[in-house]
Amino acid sequence: SAVTMEGPEGGLPEERLDPLLRSVAGASLDPELIRLDLTTLFRVGGFQAVQADVRPSVIQNEDGDFEEAVQLTYQLYPSPKLTKIRVEGARDFSDREMIEISGLHIGDTFYEGIDDQRTEVKIRQWLHTRGYRSADLEIEVDAEATQLEVTFHIEEGDADILDRLAVVGNLKGLPGGRKRARRSIKRWAKQEGVKVGEPLPPASILGAQQHIRSNLASM
Repeated sequence: SAVTMEGPEGGLPEERLDPLLRSVAGASLDPELIRLDLTTLFRVGGFQAVQADVRPSVIQNEDGDFEEAVQLTYQLYPSPKLTKIRVEGARDFSDREMIEISGLHIGDTFYEGIDDQRTEVKIRQWLHTRGYRSADLEIEVDAEATQLEVTFHIEEGDADILDRLAVVGNLKGLPGGRKRARRSIKRWAKQEGVKVGEPLPPASILGAQQHIRSNLASM
C-alpha cells in the first residue's frame, strides 16, 4: 500500500506528521492501524475532522511487473481559527478590556454556533454585573474557509448610576456616635464599589453589606 496525507480544505501543517503513522508504505493494509492513525492525527493535529480514503491502485515491483495494491490517503480538515477580533460600540470600556473578558485569542479554535453563543453570554453577564443591566450584544462571525474574523457589536445602554447613599436605622450605642458611624458605613460601602455618581454593580452591593456587617460586629 501507499500512504499519503492531504488537506482538501487547506494546507497541511508545517510539522511533519508522517512519523506518527502506524500505517506505512509497502505494508499490508490493517484496519486497526488505520483506526489508531485517525485517533492520533485527530488528537495531535487540532483538526476538525480526519478521514481515511482507501482506493485500489497498481504498483510496479522490482521485476517490472504490475501488482494490485491500495492507496491510503488521510484527509485532514483543519479546525476554524480566529484571525482577528474587533469591538464596536463600547463607550465605557476599552476594546482591549472587552476582548480580555471574552477570553478569546488570535489563533484559538472557534466554532460558529457554539463558541459565539458561549462568548456572548459571558460578555453580557459581565456587563450586567458591572451595572449595565440593559446592555445588549451581538457577535458577528465572518468566515473564509478556516479563517474567522469576529466582531463584538456592543450596546452598553444606560448604567444603573447611584444617585444618593443614605444610612438609616438604629445607630445608637455605636462607638463615636451616630455621625461618625454614618461616615464609617459610607466609607466601607465605597471601599466595595458603592460610589455616588458611578455605576452600581450588584456584586458591590453584596460586598458592601458583608463588609459593613463584619466591621460593625468587630466594633
